[in-house]
Amino acid sequence: MKTWTVTWINRAFDAPYTFIVGDQEIRTERVSQRNDPLPDVVVSGTPFQHLGEPILIDSSGTLVIELSDDINPKIDPTDPTNDLHVIADAVRIDVPPGSQVHHQVVRKDFEARDIELDPVVHLYFVEVDEPDMHDQAGDLQRLERALEREWRITGLRCDLRVLQDLQPALREGRWAVTVAIRHDGQIVAVWPGFRDRAYGAAVDVGSTTIAVHLCDLTRGEVVGSSGAMNPQIRYGEDLMSRVSYAMLNPDGAEKMTAVVREAVSELVNRTAGQAGIEVEDVLELTLVGNPVMHHLLLGLDPAPIGTAPFALATDHSVDVTASELELDLHPAARAYLPPCIAGYVGADTSAVLLAETPWEHEEVSLIIDVGTNAEIVLGNRERLLAASSPTGPAFEGAQISCGQRAAAGAIERVRIDPESLEEIVDCVRRLWTDDQLCVELSERGKTRAESWGPRQFNERLREIVEASMSVAERR
Repeated sequence: MKTWTVTWINRAFDAPYTFIVGDQEIRTERVSQRNDPLPDVVVSGTPFQHLGEPILIDSSGTLVIELSDDINPKIDPTDPTNDLHVIADAVRIDVPPGSQVHHQVVRKDFEARDIELDPVVHLYFVEVDEPDMHDQAGDLQRLERALEREWRITGLRCDLRVLQDLQPALREGRWAVTVAIRHDGQIVAVWPGFRDRAYGAAVDVGSTTIAVHLCDLTRGEVVGSSGAMNPQIRYGEDLMSRVSYAMLNPDGAEKMTAVVREAVSELVNRTAGQAGIEVEDVLELTLVGNPVMHHLLLGLDPAPIGTAPFALATDHSVDVTASELELDLHPAARAYLPPCIAGYVGADTSAVLLAETPWEHEEVSLIIDVGTNAEIVLGNRERLLAASSPTGPAFEGAQISCGQRAAAGAIERVRIDPESLEEIVDCVRRLWTDDQLCVELSERGKTRAESWGPRQFNERLREIVEASMSVAERR
């Protein structure tokens, strides 16, 4: 019997992966295990390749992926030394968020602050002179005259997208229109008749989740919020995995840019729909994120951030049209991204600093933003220091034995009743739950606490409580 060792030489050229739904065989994909091809996805440092097109199954179906040894066992039938073998392999099934039974819990609430309202966009209602045979001025020029006459606004600019809407708006409004003008003199929208509402969106593009808060720019009120998982997760669960994917795949960065832009557009549209407004009324976006998310959203190469000295493409703010980012909003809507601070301290930290203003205070403050990538800012009006660290693996279970995202079955909190010393384990289901034992929550399978064993879990908690009480009594 020949001794076989795991080397590239012994691996199969045509390992068959067969997809079976119920009793029906859908298709077979053959993959070379001999080569070391570029990965399609890197998950927690592990490379994966796509196995063909997605497969649709209904809620009652069961998908089985079977790897068999139905291969040509030899390259050369006359050579007894080159037997090939199929190597056992891992398969990762990526279920789209809309098809998941147990959805990830995405919660990024806003905190209302007392602020001086000074929006970047203001609305102005004007009555424009009608065309006259004795005055050959164009519609735009007569609109500028009206704005100067009624509001004393001069030095305006107007791009083609607004100009294309101007004439229909003037005639539909019978020469009375509402004009949206940015602080820099850019006309961004013209609507027929009177309008007293314009909206902006604050978008946090996180490594794991994306959150959108829709704001009324005329009143400073938050009118809607929503969140979703960042679809880039399929290309890597942490920042370095995504940077690696971009470096190892020629179109890797482009794919991640496309999916995150699509997700932002979908979230803004969804939030606008929930608030009962038209998405065309959203004229301003402020987008923040860590430097890798910032670069991918802008279509910039993230690879230089992946290695020392972690160089940014720019550490200035970026102000572009939403259409340049392929966002499905008003044609002239603008998108603003605050500056990144350093290689792994991004525009999200800049936004936190603007909200907390530690440079205005004598006392030293410590600001901590804990996410997949965490940032810490320490200081006061004299000096500010910033640093970052990857915290996602600690909370999401990436390559460690414990920890997961806030999905169904995750333990949210452990409490001890001070009277009875009974332990209370709060868990996550499809909605956040409270005051129920984790072992009583799951109806469709075991939760993480059950896999530990409720008796052992309770005994260990009791030991901790008794030891703590003993220490307290000695003191």
